[in-house]
Amino acid sequence: MFNLPKWFSFRKKKTSREEELNKHKTYIVDEKYPCLSVDNLPIKGSDAGKIKLTQIQSCFYEHYDHTKNCIISAPTGTGKSIPIYVAARRFLNEGQRIILTAPTKKLVKDLYASCVGIFGYKLVGLNTGHDKTTSGKYIIVSTPEGYLSAIRGRKEWTKASLLIIDESHMLFDVSRGGDLDVAMTVFIKSGGKVLLLSGTFLKKEYVANFIQAERFEAVYRRTQIIEHEVLCPDDFDASTTPKTPMGYSFNTKSIRLYKLTEILKKKEESSILVFVPTKAIGFALSHYLNVPFHCADIPEERLKEIELGFNDGSIKTLIATTTLAQGVNTPCDTVVQFGTRIGGSFMDSYVVDQIKGRGGRGSDTSDFFLIGDEVEVFHYKNIILTKSIPVPHESMIMTMLATGDRRSTELLEAVSSTLAASFVEKDKINSTVEGYLKFLRACNILMDKGLLHGLTQEGILLAKYYIYPEVYMGYVRLARELYKSGLPEDVQGQVIMSYLFPEGKVQDCPGNLALEYKMKLNAFLSSGQFPDIVPEKAALYSRFIKHPTFMPEYLPYKLKDAERWVGMLSDMQKYGVHKEPPGLAVIKKTLMELKQAAAKSEILRAKKSKKTIDNVVPLFSKDKPEKAMPINSDQAVAVGG
Repeated sequence: MFNLPKWFSFRKKKTSREEELNKHKTYIVDEKYPCLSVDNLPIKGSDAGKIKLTQIQSCFYEHYDHTKNCIISAPTGTGKSIPIYVAARRFLNEGQRIILTAPTKKLVKDLYASCVGIFGYKLVGLNTGHDKTTSGKYIIVSTPEGYLSAIRGRKEWTKASLLIIDESHMLFDVSRGGDLDVAMTVFIKSGGKVLLLSGTFLKKEYVANFIQAERFEAVYRRTQIIEHEVLCPDDFDASTTPKTPMGYSFNTKSIRLYKLTEILKKKEESSILVFVPTKAIGFALSHYLNVPFHCADIPEERLKEIELGFNDGSIKTLIATTTLAQGVNTPCDTVVQFGTRIGGSFMDSYVVDQIKGRGGRGSDTSDFFLIGDEVEVFHYKNIILTKSIPVPHESMIMTMLATGDRRSTELLEAVSSTLAASFVEKDKINSTVEGYLKFLRACNILMDKGLLHGLTQEGILLAKYYIYPEVYMGYVRLARELYKSGLPEDVQGQVIMSYLFPEGKVQDCPGNLALEYKMKLNAFLSSGQFPDIVPEKAALYSRFIKHPTFMPEYLPYKLKDAERWVGMLSDMQKYGVHKEPPGLAVIKKTLMELKQAAAKSEILRAKKSKKTIDNVVPLFSKDKPEKAMPINSDQAVAVGG
């Protein structure tokens, strides 16, 4: 039995008789399922008294059992508001709390606004970044990481009875699925119920059996998607360039670009979404085609303008990253996926399926164009291997230890209970858990109390601030050696930032500045202790501070993560873990300088972004740049600034 608060304890295993009585049901819903007209739902469009539900909404409304875990697998655009309301209402009527998670802060804020419109401000709270309005609320909207962080901090609002997971296909995401898996596992084991929502759910039968969930699956789609494979080489070659402020380069003679312009010309009377695998490609296309680009780096106010313009038809063509495919309501007539390659990897098939689902604005058919070479098309057609999903042992162990002392067997049971662990042999999980506990003990993060394991004060703070112990130990060693090196404080701070957030590209650093930092850091790096430190990346932070116009769009968001580190180190000092936390002074100074530079950069970018949106012209007017031709060439052009 887990030694958690009463609301957080594992329940005993059901007997076979109990399992038989609680056997989950599956509802396969086709277009013939009778649509209900329901009175007085507080959903937009129901002011007249009745609202007509879709087939899947009608089935869920009639058959939802709030004593069971549930999965809704339905095409994008089916409408999540009604299932969320139906499920939440059952628990609210009993005075119980609901937690709603989404994978991105953008989608969290959208869902928060939607829930406020349905339930009102008094019931709905937000937990993301600096926006925390959770006190006294009964519906909390958060990212999975934010929810786990609150559990580790033993926040009162985590005591809930229903967890609604939007975009739950992210359980199979290699990079982010682990935290979502842990959040779901911990919630179910504490006695709560989950409702999973997704339009592209992988292995839904397996997941339903694993969590003993009733399943609602729509096997119809209002709009038929017509797929087109457009085979061409990956020759667009978009990348950032330091030659012009906020500039991007690409191959003007790209065959791939020519194929795209041909599609846009053919479909110019329809609404078109062009999805790109990287921001560099998006910004390059946006400048070349003179159409807006939707991504997380654009100011939120501008994103709302773009979405509104696209939905009302004033913007006919929009370029976007996958953030627009995750829950944001922007249907269109035509969807184009402009390649799927991201460095040496590829977009997962379920992500492309989610993108494809954007097609359909009330019409019977919608076109989906996949532009790519044979390798990209092959990867799109092959579902990811579940055995490649890592078991989230670090996230689960730190979460469990943050809530109380644990036995090794309890930690092993917790890790083994995750969805990812169900694809791995038990012996491998045993060795992984034992190895990780040994690592934590060696780092003075774990202490033994007889048969129990507990976190030291240092470990408690790492768990609270959601900082990986491995990264923290590397940071401490680096900060201490930098202090001994005698390097100027500004250089120390820039090196630390490049270690914590190594996002910059070496080629973006001017040659003279790169040479200067190689000379400054030569003696420090000559020992070979820090092979991951790249002088050019540290030099980039110096460049951003002195020349804000060169600051990349992603950096202001990374600075919020840096503030988390400053908060953790300040608490280390407050609670006496370190009298003077390594690197705290220099990272605070560097962070302040970067925030000032970021403020200047965002002002310039907002002006530039507004100019781009306000001056959208037809794609193929005579005022446009010359159309790319299908000629093999290495010629490139720098754009932007």
